[in-house]
Amino acid sequence: MRPGKQRLAMLKVKCPPNIARASVDETRKASLLNCVETHLRLDEREEKLYEDLMKQPDQRR
Repeated sequence: MRPGKQRLAMLKVKCPPNIARASVDETRKASLLNCVETHLRLDEREEKLYEDLMKQPDQRR
């Protein structure tokens, strides 16, 4: 069962800034970002929500 659509979109918004602040080297950060992009797949509806969330600067913190 997939988590709620809003939750997945929000997770994809929140992951990159959290990874950027992580206390790991740049290679690990790149690997983590790659994992998010590769494995956190959004369907059409989730992608639209993700795009809408990315337009709101306060959501990316």
